[in-house]
Amino acid sequence: MYEFSKIVREIFLENKENIDLPFFYSFPKNSCESASYFLAALLAQKFSGKEFFVVHGYKHSSDEHHYWVEVDGRVIDITADQFSNIREPIYGADCHPLEGKFFQDSKTEARQAFKHFNLVELERKKAVWRYISTLIEQRR
Repeated sequence: MYEFSKIVREIFLENKENIDLPFFYSFPKNSCESASYFLAALLAQKFSGKEFFVVHGYKHSSDEHHYWVEVDGRVIDITADQFSNIREPIYGADCHPLEGKFFQDSKTEARQAFKHFNLVELERKKAVWRYISTLIEQRR
């Protein structure tokens, strides 16, 4: 699942100008919410025996948000390198290196999280899902 997450990140990087989600043109910067929701849903579909979660971290003092994925108590954060003190994405860490900055505000099962993802309207969300799924299929 970590290799699959790396593939998804590569696809996001290579196609960020064409993925019709808010702020995705600057991936991995400012796109953690959309990236995490889509990654978690893609992982849940591909690895149905696992339970994936979208985690929302929040820093109250500055009203900052960050999102990542967890599975089996491990962190997957394909946008972690948007922060100056983190040099690369996170694939399977025991804890998030930003846990001192962002306190867990919520943790939602991937399928439920994706169902409630509302940064874009439903038809646009479906179109983006189809587009990303096609790009993944082309990698095989």
